[in-house]
Amino acid sequence: MPDTVTSDADETVARMRAIASELSAAGFDARLHETRASIDLTATHRAPGRRDIEAVIDEDGYVELRFWAGPADLPVQVAAAIARLVLAVTSGAAG
Repeated sequence: MPDTVTSDADETVARMRAIASELSAAGFDARLHETRASIDLTATHRAPGRRDIEAVIDEDGYVELRFWAGPADLPVQVAAAIARLVLAVTSGAAG
């Protein structure tokens, strides 16, 4: 009988490594963090003259996207940026 726990853990690690690889190919500095208890990924996008954008992904699929909205950005600009991100995520790019 196969060890389902080990198999699931191996699949999770392979999935997270694949995500890290895709993000690295897209220009992010992707770092995988593996412990006995969990695995997560931090990916940082750096652009000259701009603050870093960071994505944090855990093994359960929870994703946080962090970016800087400057104090000079108008509220309508901040809200529009967030709305575009949500639309991109909910329009089929992610489950």
